[in-house]
Amino acid sequence: MAADQGGEALNYIRGFDRFILPDDTPNVEGPNFPISYGSASSYNFADREGYQTDFVDEAGTMARIDSMLERGTGFIALLYTYRSCSKSVPQVKSQDQENKVELYQNTFRVLEPQINKLKNLFSFVNECIDFLLEEFEKLAADSVGGKKSSGRTTSSSDTLIWKLVLLLDLLSKLDALKNMKGCNNDLSFYKRAYGFLRKNLEASGLTDQTLDNQEMYLFLANQNIITNTLKQKLPQVSRYTTVLVLILEHCLQRWTGNLFLYPEEKHALLRVIPFSIFLYDSQDPAAPNNAFKTKEFKVLDYARLLKRYPVLPLYGDMAMLSSSFIERCSNFDPKVWEKPYENERLNIEYCIINRLPVFRSLHDEYLADFSARITEVRRILRAGKMVSQKIARLLYGLILKGFRILSNMTSAVLEQAAWKFSNPYGDTPADRNPDDVIQYERVVRYNYDSRERYCLVEVIAKIKGLSQVMLRADSLLMEMMRRRVHDEMQQFVQSSLRDLVFHATKKKKLIRASLMQMRAMAADWLNGQEPKDPMVDGKKVTKKNPFKLQIPSRCAGPSPTQLQLLRCIISSLYSGDRKGKSKDLKPDHVALLKSFYERSFFYSYVLDFQGTLRGVTDLAMLWYREFYLELADADQFPIEMSLPWILADHILQTYAQNPAMVEFVLYPLDLYNDAAEVALRTLRQQFMYNEVEAEVNLVFDQLVYKLSETYFNHVKVQAASRLLDQEYRARLASTLPPGRLDIPRSRFEVLLRQRHCQLLGRSIDLSALVSQRMNYALRENLDYAITKFEAEPFSGIIELLESIKNVREMHRIMSINVTLDPFEVMLNDTADSSSLVSFHGRIILHAVFELINDVVPNMMYSSTTERFVRAPVQFGEDVERVPMPKIPPTHQFGTRTLNNAYATVFMRTKSFVGIPHFRALFDIVGIDRMGLVIAELVGHIRRQLENKAAPYITTLLDGMPEQTTLPRHSYGTAGVIGFFEAKLDPIVNYDGIQEVFQAFREIGNSLAIFTILDSLAHERATLGFTRLAPFVDASPLTNFGFNDEHLASTIAGIRSTIEATINTSLFSELPQDAIAAVRLYQFELNNASLTRYVLLDMAKGIDPHRNEWMGPPSENGLVSVDTSYELYRLWSALQFTFCLPPRGDAKFAPMDIFGDGFCFGGLALVYLMEQADLFNALDFAYHALNVDEASEAKASDEPSRYLLSRAAYVRSVNDGVLGMLRATAPLNTKVARDISPPADDSASFR
Repeated sequence: MAADQGGEALNYIRGFDRFILPDDTPNVEGPNFPISYGSASSYNFADREGYQTDFVDEAGTMARIDSMLERGTGFIALLYTYRSCSKSVPQVKSQDQENKVELYQNTFRVLEPQINKLKNLFSFVNECIDFLLEEFEKLAADSVGGKKSSGRTTSSSDTLIWKLVLLLDLLSKLDALKNMKGCNNDLSFYKRAYGFLRKNLEASGLTDQTLDNQEMYLFLANQNIITNTLKQKLPQVSRYTTVLVLILEHCLQRWTGNLFLYPEEKHALLRVIPFSIFLYDSQDPAAPNNAFKTKEFKVLDYARLLKRYPVLPLYGDMAMLSSSFIERCSNFDPKVWEKPYENERLNIEYCIINRLPVFRSLHDEYLADFSARITEVRRILRAGKMVSQKIARLLYGLILKGFRILSNMTSAVLEQAAWKFSNPYGDTPADRNPDDVIQYERVVRYNYDSRERYCLVEVIAKIKGLSQVMLRADSLLMEMMRRRVHDEMQQFVQSSLRDLVFHATKKKKLIRASLMQMRAMAADWLNGQEPKDPMVDGKKVTKKNPFKLQIPSRCAGPSPTQLQLLRCIISSLYSGDRKGKSKDLKPDHVALLKSFYERSFFYSYVLDFQGTLRGVTDLAMLWYREFYLELADADQFPIEMSLPWILADHILQTYAQNPAMVEFVLYPLDLYNDAAEVALRTLRQQFMYNEVEAEVNLVFDQLVYKLSETYFNHVKVQAASRLLDQEYRARLASTLPPGRLDIPRSRFEVLLRQRHCQLLGRSIDLSALVSQRMNYALRENLDYAITKFEAEPFSGIIELLESIKNVREMHRIMSINVTLDPFEVMLNDTADSSSLVSFHGRIILHAVFELINDVVPNMMYSSTTERFVRAPVQFGEDVERVPMPKIPPTHQFGTRTLNNAYATVFMRTKSFVGIPHFRALFDIVGIDRMGLVIAELVGHIRRQLENKAAPYITTLLDGMPEQTTLPRHSYGTAGVIGFFEAKLDPIVNYDGIQEVFQAFREIGNSLAIFTILDSLAHERATLGFTRLAPFVDASPLTNFGFNDEHLASTIAGIRSTIEATINTSLFSELPQDAIAAVRLYQFELNNASLTRYVLLDMAKGIDPHRNEWMGPPSENGLVSVDTSYELYRLWSALQFTFCLPPRGDAKFAPMDIFGDGFCFGGLALVYLMEQADLFNALDFAYHALNVDEASEAKASDEPSRYLLSRAAYVRSVNDGVLGMLRATAPLNTKVARDISPPADDSASFR
């Protein structure tokens, strides 16, 4: 029952694998190791007594070594992270100081814990040395007299030798770290305080520490004291050189057989080899040993090996020269010991840029193979089948291959770092003072060029990425791997050993006891009972004596103690005299044992899958810098010197040159995860973790900022390139270097989909953070554009429109990858168009401001081009605008090339204001928000009419001549012009004539703006109607009438077309919605003219003055030809004056200053007074033109020709204006009247 429930629970658990997360983000970061129970964790051989084997004592020795290694790791952490406390302790400056006693007491209290730790280190080193001497003596005895001499029942195993290698490596590390750290300063302060307080401390029961302090001083002050002490004491052991040779041979055997997996194991082998040679070499008269001439081992084999590795990683940012121990040998002979390769070759060997193609090939091939196998396994499991032994064996080999690839790449990265530490950058950057460049900058910041940084990032990405892929398969693989190890081990113990047991039993060999120990210790018998196997008793299996072996298959690997003891027994069996021979075994038996021994070496690595994966990908030491902090006497370095940030920052800074690398930007940050893991688990120093965490907080903020900035710049260039006119861009590109105007390809998609970035245990939504910054950056960009528009004349609205289009396109592109606010919301918020107190934003307010204060009063309108241009003389007040903001180039159009390209386009519209500008205003604010512009312009016309035009008209009417009879044609052109100049002299020479012209210009310019707005509004309405017409059955040949039936039939046809593929219920309300939309659109099709509205408003403003401007009734009841009291007469006089050339000191004629707006303004008033026909018939300038046209002798003098040419232009303008006015606001047609001819000719003179 319980088994059934357990199986059901497992099925439920496996069901989670079928779930697909909604945010299926790509994997571009390192592995996230879960908190889990490690079934393969070592128990330090605590269960060794439970196994009946001869190697229990050796297991106890290995347990003791493991305990020492664990303690030694703590002391390594102590030395490496040691920060001197004496720097912060106040010093006693004089013996007469009043608080001297208090200072010494506090100094002693603060430093005592630190000094006690150093004393514990001293004791531990002595303990290790004594233990090594003891073990060396036992191993030396084993090599001579066997068990009778050493007291052991067996020879020592390779595992024990490996443990001694690790212990020797530990002592060499401690010695190097002690040399590096300045612990003597703290001890000196401590000794001084203790000497002063000695009597009081001894009186309180504290023992005398004088001797201990002196020993500690010598221990800390003397360089290499640990290794030298061990070397001095080793001769106390008889035949100690034999053990050292054994260690050297073991290291070489492991190296040649690739019997290591962790990078630290590889480097430990390489570090212990020169250390062992140093311990071997001696000039002691009692026991002289020349390591360079001995025949016990071939020193050249080790010299050739270390020739390739002259520099080795030691710990953290410390590197070790492999020759450092060799050169300290008493008998060192440079001729025998081969020199390392030249630096150039070593640089090639160490720099991973030269090995990158191999790494790429191995990584890609393995990833494809691994993914295919995992997919195959998932398919098998989904089908409810068991994975075969063949596939399990392939996966086992594949996992080991993956571990090996990861280990090789990690080793290469660490070795390159060690090489860089030993070969700092020699030059000084041009922008730095040599005295300001610290050593750590030379070995890290300036020691990697751009290609090396790219290469390092790529290798780190391959390490972390591949480990993440493997880690995700952990739950799928580990059940199979435990079963695989169990089955292979049981096959060996229960089946393969049968022939060996049969042979040993039949031949009565001594090894039978060891073979039976293996079976008793490691066999997992079916049903828990050992079957009766005839071969165990030395009998063959026959038909009369049958036997069928059944081996159970379980998902349970061996325990660490069980595996190590089994390997110890096998090693003792096949190694024999340590030359691969055994008298009690056949050659095929030796091969069998050796084969399983080598295969079982990796069992512990595979069973501890997560631990091994963490070990072969640990790059924490790329962050640590305690050695260089000690050299620089600094508390910490800025992030510009931190290698993880250097790599990430380099990717972002050089995105334009290598955009593909941006996908790897998160991998260097995984070094912080490794560093934090080491700080907590290995170093066990909270302050180190705090420093890592503080740097991560700063670095990630910088990363998000720079990533957002880089992404923004990229999208800005992309949008600007797309929106630039293609023909113009092609022509421009032909004149520039290649690639300047290419649309860059985006590589940010993968990175911006990251929602669960893991840093120091935190899950960070990178996409959300970038989204926040992009929302802010787009708003900031819009604000820059609007502020720039506010600092410019109205002609800058074209640039504003292009800037808004650019930001809109950026918003569209960004919305694919990040979550943004709606663009209209951004624009309205930035332009303050959604305020609670006003519906008018900054854009429309500035547009109104510029139109009223600059365009209308200071610009000339040309009816031919429909443009306003700047007048040569300004009558309005200077326009005060906000200061021009300093806009970064990246907030304009991305690059200098694009900025110049767009600036060239904008220069074409900067010198005038016309239809493109008002169309831009429509595009930006929309026609529904033009109410403020219309209202302000109408108000401006009303104010000009009431406050300026009307008073001027009244004044000038009083100054008009009483009679202005048109002269006869016989006067000639010059005579007519002279007649009008004489008659209109009061008007022409009126002091305020320029202000009069200005008043009419402002009215006319405002009207001209309305005509442009009118045309644009009708243009948009026509475009909308063109789009709507097919749906409402409208055509140019038929009158437009809304047809509900036709629209309904059109929508029904659309539904019938798509109903086969789309759910038609979605379109059930479409016909009604379309009909409602069209009915709403009817208003826009039938909207009234803006110009008509303005003219009607002007007519209301004229009403109070209408009687005055109409003049007295004519004597003949029709028209007063000779009098000058009507408005059209005054306008004729003003128009005549307007056509005159410059007078006096004036540089410009009125027409060159006021433009066609003057004609618009005055003629509109004449038209609204219903005097347009009279004006056309009796205008002074027109009469001069008529006379000149009718005369055979044309005027030849310059003033007359000047006036006539201007009058002809004005008449053409007036005709266009009147045509527009009549079409826009037709007046009521007067009733025709019958007129009787005069009784005699005398009436014609009245």
